Amino acid sequence: TELLDAFNDRSSSSSSSRFARPLSVWASLSSQLGAAEVDEVRAMVGEELVEESEMLESELAALVDILGDVVERGEVLDREVRNRMEFAMMVLASRCFCVCVRLLP
Repeated sequence: TELLDAFNDRSSSSSSSRFARPLSVWASLSSQLGAAEVDEVRAMVGEELVEESEMLESELAALVDILGDVVERGEVLDREVRNRMEFAMMVLASRCFCVCVRLLP
């Protein structure tokens, strides 16, 4: 609810700006590594987990884009759509948390 409210509040202040796309756990982690370390850490973490992190980043970016479009058009989400979006965000947040736990023990 708070996240959707933040999107709606943002529309009143600056509807022309786009929202920042969040980085995946892997993107955040790999950005902190030297070029020579990325492949080694990727192998240690495992390709499957890195790909899952990147997929979640893509899903989250799509959700942010959708909400950004809604805000830019000045629309207010009806209760049913809002509930579905909140549920999708909770599921996505839960999946992101699970990836974080596995990536960063």
